[in-house]
Amino acid sequence: MTVRRATTPSLIVALAVLIWPVVAGAQGAVMVEAGQRHLISPLAQTNSLEPAGSRVQVGSLAPTDAPAQAATFALRDRDADAFTMEIPALRVGDPAVSLLLADPTSQDVSPPTATDDRHWSSLPLLGEQARQRGYTLPLPFGISAVYNYVARDVEVTDVRVGINGAPLRSVSNVANFGARGTVDAVVMKADAWIFPFLDVYALMGYIKNVTDVNIEVTVPRPGPLPGTRQFLIKTRPELEGFVGGGGLTLAGGYRQFFAMVDANYSQTNLGFDENFRALIVSSRVGWNGKVGPVPLRLWVGGAFWDTANTAKSTVEVPGVGAVRFEADQQPKRPWNAVVGGSAGVVRHLDLFAEYGFNSGDVTYFAGGLTFRF
Repeated sequence: MTVRRATTPSLIVALAVLIWPVVAGAQGAVMVEAGQRHLISPLAQTNSLEPAGSRVQVGSLAPTDAPAQAATFALRDRDADAFTMEIPALRVGDPAVSLLLADPTSQDVSPPTATDDRHWSSLPLLGEQARQRGYTLPLPFGISAVYNYVARDVEVTDVRVGINGAPLRSVSNVANFGARGTVDAVVMKADAWIFPFLDVYALMGYIKNVTDVNIEVTVPRPGPLPGTRQFLIKTRPELEGFVGGGGLTLAGGYRQFFAMVDANYSQTNLGFDENFRALIVSSRVGWNGKVGPVPLRLWVGGAFWDTANTAKSTVEVPGVGAVRFEADQQPKRPWNAVVGGSAGVVRHLDLFAEYGFNSGDVTYFAGGLTFRF
């Protein structure tokens, strides 16, 4: 087989010979869509596929009684890049030819094997239809190791205290609370693409929470003196515990661009009477392509953190007794922007990193490694 290139192609064509004797007759032409494999039999009937994006036109094949002539394949994409290739004349009984036109924006541009087309798990559902439309799908299962760091201001809206079984009373009229929390978490995540547009996942890990708390207390002056007295109490509690949860991701794309929405819910045991809940919703838009041989994805987006909780517990205070307290807290600014990217080290391995921020108090970082299979 010889290949003559007219201009630099923006698509990749893989031509493979299959041992498949075919008996047919009549001239024909074949349309092959991006990402599809189509069998070109010797002397085949005219065939066509629905046009959608880049395509390959295959010239007429010689009929049974025609002299041997080479068939010419001409490729042209929407950017007018083109090249041609020739194969020997095809006759009845000759091996058939399978022509595959792959989309260069996909992360894997090597000719797929039979196992690439359909995963042993049959996931994702509707995956074959997506591949026929030219989409390259990720392997359906993934295991990720993720490190998360979050630092943000915490708004304490009310604190209630009760001593030795007495009813809880708010102390917010005498104490003003300011807090900044720092969280380090190491999480393992397992995910599966159920549909080409839907990924579901479960996560579990270990978390460490350190909070710098400033309590400004205002009390009346003792004795007959008018006015109030103020003093500052500083404390730095450190809490550790396990976190677990799950979530889902909806994704879609057009050519080299994609959009996705993610939502996850988790609970963390930090030693209080009730677990801390967190619901995080985020969205991203980005570009999916290659830099040299390396598959690369870049994105921007935003996230909303619903981590409002009430910390409830009872502690023994020497000289006082059992002190019951409840503290209502929430993020001071629940919104932040994110920028990030991922790179494919090899087909089964991705590295990723993301940075989050807002105009006030949030610093967020996530990074890790994903193995897909």
